[in-house]
This record gives sequence, C-alpha cells and structure tokens, in this order.
Amino acid sequence: MERGQPVKVKKIWAGCEPGHGKPLTHWFDGYIFERVEPSGSVLVKATRGVFSGSIVRFAAENVRPV
Repeated sequence: MERGQPVKVKKIWAGCEPGHGKPLTHWFDGYIFERVEPSGSVLVKATRGVFSGSIVRFAAENVRPV
C-alpha cells in the first residue's frame, strides 16, 4: 500500500459478553493509508465523519486496500 491510498479497516461494532459468541465485525471504508510502524501496526487517517483527519492505529490484518 502507498501513502494516500484508500483502505478499509475491520472494526468490532458490537461486542458480546464472554462466553456468548463472537463480537460482530465489519469492513468499513472512509480511511486512507498513512504508514506501517516498526511494530507492524498500520496507521490510517479517517476521511469523513466526526473523526475526519484523525490518525488511527490498526493491526495489519485489519487493513486492506479498497
């Protein structure tokens, strides 16, 4: 991925009590790739909504190109 490239991120949008199933996740768009950190985390920037312009950290397996 290159800086500025649109990406989707996988987020948990509804949790569950322990022992009552898996949390619900979904791939959300509205982010652009910033960079990969030495730790392997991926930094993305929100492009819309309340957090537009904010940098957010995700695990690499939770970020994919659009």
